[in-house]
Amino acid sequence: MEIYDYVIVGAGIAGCSIAHFLQDKKVLIVDKAGLCQKASNAAGAFLFPKVGFNTKYTKFVNDALLYAFDFYEKLEIKTNKSGVLILPRDEKDIPKFQEYKKTFTLPYEEKKGGFFFENGGAIEKSKNL
Repeated sequence: MEIYDYVIVGAGIAGCSIAHFLQDKKVLIVDKAGLCQKASNAAGAFLFPKVGFNTKYTKFVNDALLYAFDFYEKLEIKTNKSGVLILPRDEKDIPKFQEYKKTFTLPYEEKKGGFFFENGGAIEKSKNL
């Protein structure tokens, strides 16, 4: 019987990231679907900021975004950092967007009625995942 220091259930981006930081330990990752196949495969390829008031959650998401780009770069995983344009969903969102921009911590440009963030893009999927 094998003995592991850690067992990670779930081989999505979170599980794989944790395993990466535990690489000096004996780690077992289990996931019935395989590496980055479910939610991480569907949505994990997109990296974009959280637009909203500067709450703890918004700060956490935006800090994680910057961390993710750095993390992938260190692992030599290609990203397409082309930026992302976030637009209001409807007329009711327009005044909210004007309030949100007062608290943004990430660099942005106003474009086409929304906000363009240079810190946005996608992970180029690898056939090795």
